[in-house]
Amino acid sequence: MKKLLIFLIMVSLLTVGCSGKEKEEPSEKPSSIPAPSEEKEVKGEALSDGSQWSIKAYLKELPNVFSENWSPNNKKVAYIVFDQFKETGKFFIWQVGEKEPKVVQDIEDRIEELYWSPDSQYIIADIGTSALRLGEFVDVEEHIRIDSINYVGKPVWSPDSKWVALGSVRSIEPPIEWELDGTIDLVMYNIETKETKVIKKGNQEEHYRPLAWEEDGVLEYAYNNMAGNGYGQWYLPQEGKMKDEFEKRIKEKYTSPSKKNEIILVSNNGGYNVYCKNENYFARVKQISFMGDLPTINWSPQEKYLLLGIGGSEISSGYIYDVLNGQGIGEIDYLTGPFWSPNGDYFAFTRRGADLLESDNEGHSFTTDLFTYDLELTNYHTSVLKGTADFYYTAEGWDQEGAEYSKRDNTTGEVLEKGKYIYARNIISWNPDTGEEEVLESFAGRKYGNFNYSPDKKWISLIRHHPSAGDAYPGSPSFYNTVTGEIKEFDKNFQALGGWEDISWFNQSPRVIIKHSELLDVNSWQITEIKVPGNERILGSKPAPDDKIAVFTYRPKENNHDDMGIPLKLYIMDDKGQEVLRKYETEILPYFHNNSQSLFPVDFAWLDNNTLVLENWREQYKGIADIYKLDINSGQIKKLLENAHIPRPAPDGSKIAVIEFNDGSRYFPQNIKVVNPEGDKITTLNCKNFGLDFFGSDMMWSTDSSKLVIKGYREENKVRKQYVVIYDFDGESSKTVEFNNNQLSYAEKEFLFVSEDGREIVYSQLGRLE
Repeated sequence: MKKLLIFLIMVSLLTVGCSGKEKEEPSEKPSSIPAPSEEKEVKGEALSDGSQWSIKAYLKELPNVFSENWSPNNKKVAYIVFDQFKETGKFFIWQVGEKEPKVVQDIEDRIEELYWSPDSQYIIADIGTSALRLGEFVDVEEHIRIDSINYVGKPVWSPDSKWVALGSVRSIEPPIEWELDGTIDLVMYNIETKETKVIKKGNQEEHYRPLAWEEDGVLEYAYNNMAGNGYGQWYLPQEGKMKDEFEKRIKEKYTSPSKKNEIILVSNNGGYNVYCKNENYFARVKQISFMGDLPTINWSPQEKYLLLGIGGSEISSGYIYDVLNGQGIGEIDYLTGPFWSPNGDYFAFTRRGADLLESDNEGHSFTTDLFTYDLELTNYHTSVLKGTADFYYTAEGWDQEGAEYSKRDNTTGEVLEKGKYIYARNIISWNPDTGEEEVLESFAGRKYGNFNYSPDKKWISLIRHHPSAGDAYPGSPSFYNTVTGEIKEFDKNFQALGGWEDISWFNQSPRVIIKHSELLDVNSWQITEIKVPGNERILGSKPAPDDKIAVFTYRPKENNHDDMGIPLKLYIMDDKGQEVLRKYETEILPYFHNNSQSLFPVDFAWLDNNTLVLENWREQYKGIADIYKLDINSGQIKKLLENAHIPRPAPDGSKIAVIEFNDGSRYFPQNIKVVNPEGDKITTLNCKNFGLDFFGSDMMWSTDSSKLVIKGYREENKVRKQYVVIYDFDGESSKTVEFNNNQLSYAEKEFLFVSEDGREIVYSQLGRLE
């Protein structure tokens, strides 16, 4: 634990705003520079004529010189001469106009960096090899040390050179198990009076250090915690020259409708800083590097967020800020907007679309698209409707139900259509024969997904998605009661991607398997881990129709990206996941995801209570799989199909649908092949015959196993439109039907249920039009 905390403090001191200059390696030659003011006057020829050019030339030729650091006014240079035998350095200052440097007395140590004051009157020599540094404060004119102070990180000078911000170590009880003898406070030290002010006190969990001091008087500092997280915070001095400087530079103030928040624009370095101030914090919203027109401030309802708009000739840049937490979220470019939802969690806006061959009636050389921005998921914007050469879209507002928009003629600007986009995950019952549909359930926004009905239709399992970062897609299992309309969210996050988000229902009890490794009773909320050997990890599990469980495992230390090709183990377990009924060493190889360099769960299904159908990725790096059948009673395994994946058996076990690879790859348009349990072909549904692409497709059987429903895609006007192919095995016929709301540029659909006659298809969809 102690080693971990030492590592965390070293990381935290370097992650936020820490920078250093690259140092030259010390020469193997001994130092030979004369130090006339240290011992005696140099005899003979002068070292330099005193010009800046000649000083630089002299130091360039001098061995063992590092940290050559010119003062802000370029009238002095400070540098270190390293003594390789003592492993220390002497500290010199050379004034332009003088022919020789002068040594700073009583400072001879392992000096790592030099920090000039902005007025060039003082310099700090940074000494040390650990997290705790020693700063020697030097009066440049007198060439003498005036104070010595320990600190962490780097010192930061105030613009007026009167103060230095430091991370100061302070003892604390109980002690922290790390390298330092205490926590780290943020302090201000006055170079003239030697006064020290504590700005922010650390504790056992949090500590602080300075980052930068802006010309406008505001000090930026880092907040860090023991979990390794850190971000910038800001401090505005409450008195003295720094406060006066801030007030003098204010260009504009904006007060929020509630009067609780204030936005302050302050000139800084040729541009301006934008700050937010309320009773909880003072923080910088954005730095603008140029001084143009003043920005627009657009507050969300309840003042949860604001959009800071920086205008261009037509297209504006928008910076989105979380007012409640004092943190930036993201940036967009936009033409019109934002139009906020009543709860302030979403907004609609229009954005530049495709280029036009000829300008429209307003002189635009491009069409415009309709977008939504989701702040519940932090930084997630979605294209809703795309303009074409004939028409474009404009956002008009957002009422209680959804975003209002207009579809307009590109030539005249005339409104062709008015509509409303309902931004929600909807569960829809659809009759493909008549086109009639009914919204069964609706979940605002896109935070819920991956719906799956329980066998009795009383529950819907779903994943509550959380704000993502990088390659992380955190989610937590949740359950919707279709009778009461209540949602129960389970307080357990995991990587909701690549099959790990799948939730499997037991057929004979209100239980599910989550994360492929835990059994959860949705009534009692009790959770039980599936019991496998401690050196193995589960890579796929699913209950059979009679509720026993198939569990695939691997050994993480053996089966990884460096040593793949080790087959998985299969355990057949009781319905509680505690007793092993059978165990087999299989030939099955898992899918290896190159982007994340990780293994994904096995995609398999129960053909009946005694048989599994599953993928075997024989070419793990190339992503090529075959379909196998495995008898759990004998352990016998049989290859059914080559170059195929995603096995989907019919409910009665008489047929198995798979997606075939074309040209040996899963990235080309694909066909659907249906075989019997012995692997004999029943039919092949060629995607070209339907004018569709089945890549990334979804398949589902009707409850009586007589019909197979397949989702397909067709590119039209740069929109990937979605269709459904319904194949009737009794009549050996098929039909293709276009989904409703097909003009939506992003409206992924997932099948949830297909009725016996195929006339009711229940699916989930993001967004819909009214």
